[in-house]
Amino acid sequence: MEGLRRGAGGGGALGAWLGRLVGPLMRDPRGLRGYALGLALGLLPCGLLYGALAAAAGAGSAARGALAMAAFTLGTVPALVGVGWLGAFFGRRWLPTLRLLIVPVMLFNAAVLLILAWRAVS
Repeated sequence: MEGLRRGAGGGGALGAWLGRLVGPLMRDPRGLRGYALGLALGLLPCGLLYGALAAAAGAGSAARGALAMAAFTLGTVPALVGVGWLGAFFGRRWLPTLRLLIVPVMLFNAAVLLILAWRAVS
């Protein structure tokens, strides 16, 4: 979190600004602070959103583009709410176990992504 507050990660001035904005909100993300955190994190780039924006831009008209973005929203909101609820549920009940599992799971994820990236480049 300290790196986020300092704007680490190559984000430059925008990253530093976002880090200063989000850092205090991450300390206690409940209620309106959690809502504000969600709004601030909405400024981060998202590959799925970029794909939906490209599809909407190529839809042929503003109305079709708006419909494509509405469909994207309706499709992602339930999944995001579900992930949030499940995260809160499992985080409260199984935090000690999750702390033990998170490192191997993240290392496995990194290895899979590295292999996929290697295959895509070579």
